Amino acid sequence: MSDRRKTSNIERLAKATAFLDKVLKTSEDDVQRAAAIQAFEMCFELSWRVMKDWLEMQGISLASPREIIRESARQGLIDNPAEWLDFLETRNLSAHTYNEQNAVEAYRIIKDLFAASVNMLLSGVRAAE
Repeated sequence: MSDRRKTSNIERLAKATAFLDKVLKTSEDDVQRAAAIQAFEMCFELSWRVMKDWLEMQGISLASPREIIRESARQGLIDNPAEWLDFLETRNLSAHTYNEQNAVEAYRIIKDLFAASVNMLLSGVRAAE
């Protein structure tokens, strides 16, 4: 993996996270909630790819998001693997099914938990650069 790809994924995650943070600061309604969920899906995908890149820099090659999350916790990049696995399930539900109740629950998780966790991940990988 090239340093350029690693940097590119970190930069893309930073931009996606900034967008998510901006969306979460606006008044909640159906459109804002949909935008937050879309931004979450983008941030989550980039997050596990950044974790994967970081692990590869440590000489660890894994493929699935679930394995990558677990190993990232073992290596100290994240400190809340159960929460990240819940984010994976939330992403799977939001990407493959839609109903109002799921959307409201996903939004709560994004606002209350994910936003802080993704910002901590971003700080951690930037500190390790």
